[in-house]
Amino acid sequence: MTESDALERLRQGKDVDEAAQVLFGPMEGPLLGHFCHLTRNWHDAQEICQSAFVYAFLHIRRFDPTKASLYHWLATIGYGYFKMMCRGRKRAKNYCERLALTDPEYWPGPEELHEARARQDELWAMLEHLPVYEMAAVELHIGERLSYLEIGRELGIAPRMAKTYAWRGLHILRLLYHLAFGRHGS
Repeated sequence: MTESDALERLRQGKDVDEAAQVLFGPMEGPLLGHFCHLTRNWHDAQEICQSAFVYAFLHIRRFDPTKASLYHWLATIGYGYFKMMCRGRKRAKNYCERLALTDPEYWPGPEELHEARARQDELWAMLEHLPVYEMAAVELHIGERLSYLEIGRELGIAPRMAKTYAWRGLHILRLLYHLAFGRHGS
């Protein structure tokens, strides 16, 4: 059975299982790999692919093979689910942050604030122990909140190198922090 035969059988509702396997089966691996790369999470990628396949199965009459390939159509559907998933997580994160601001139980006491400020000052003092580019990248990324593209322009390096230097610097700072304050900062 060819793809066009499988498409017609799905649209007519005949031999649905076999037609769906012929049509969607070869797309499962590439789509799963694509969304796993996007989400960096295997379970989220499976959820997105499953949603895309169910939507495509239910709305197969909308698919026009002259406008796009089946893979592109499925990837577009999946990308819509990916965006909805990201929005949902952002809303949940924002809700938790708002809850922390409004609920007095979440507010730190004066001693905790003073201790956190002292550790933050010590952490900024540890920056001097970093190599030059790592120190500059971390200061610009964390302190000035610049993007890697802006850091690259500022330092005269490629944005990828700016990201590499920032990540290396943060890794070294974490190691120094753990050495100074213990594994969990205590």
